[in-house]
Amino acid sequence: MIKDEHIELAKYMRDRVMTIEIFDADSLMHLGSAKVPLYKALRQGKLVTAKGLDCEICESQHGNIVGTLQILITNQSCEPANSKAFEEPINKRVQPS
Repeated sequence: MIKDEHIELAKYMRDRVMTIEIFDADSLMHLGSAKVPLYKALRQGKLVTAKGLDCEICESQHGNIVGTLQILITNQSCEPANSKAFEEPINKRVQPS
């Protein structure tokens, strides 16, 4: 097990986005990309979190907005294998920047 692995994951999620490529199903033409900020899925000590987001779909070439992607992000906890890793004080948790 990596020391403070859960903190490193939270820091990674705080600073990163997930890019979703959108294609037309019939023509297989690339319509654009949507970026989802991963910090929206951080639980911050809660057992479950769910967030509904509207993410702009932008063309790859010109960056024009061509639509909106509606997405629901959920994050549900499970019983940790090493429960001592989750006994840290709340003030040590990672905050969104």
